[in-house]
Amino acid sequence: MAQLIQSIYLVVVITLLSILLSGIEMITFSNGQSFSEFSVFGLYSGTVGSEPTHPDMAFPFYILDIILVVMHAFVLFPHKKIKVKLKWAQYSFLIYVLSGLGLLIFMLTGSELALQGSAVSPKAGLFLFLAGIPLSYLAVKSVKKDKALVDSVDRIR
Repeated sequence: MAQLIQSIYLVVVITLLSILLSGIEMITFSNGQSFSEFSVFGLYSGTVGSEPTHPDMAFPFYILDIILVVMHAFVLFPHKKIKVKLKWAQYSFLIYVLSGLGLLIFMLTGSELALQGSAVSPKAGLFLFLAGIPLSYLAVKSVKKDKALVDSVDRIR
């Protein structure tokens, strides 16, 4: 039963992270006449009433997003060695939490980087990214339950 639950958690996390690769904006900085949008592909700027033109800064955040998707997909696949699966789940959760903290720090301090004196507004992409963190934790917890179940069966033999 725990295998099914962890699979559901992991599929939802992979889906949330994959949606971000469509370029949905995560954070917007605006100061009235100009704005900057941050997505996984970088920080784009423009003037009010126009589309963002070119990236001011190209962050390799999409690479981190792809790595997280691959790591969570690797945890999703069945393994004969449950210890390896648990390690991958823990590492992917750790990287996910650290990148989430980095994103929140960027949101709080990025107004100086993007536009001086700008207002910060989180967008749907940020919430999609942060919504996967508790699900990733629940997947790790479920893998630990599987490991405990396998270990208890091995003791009976």
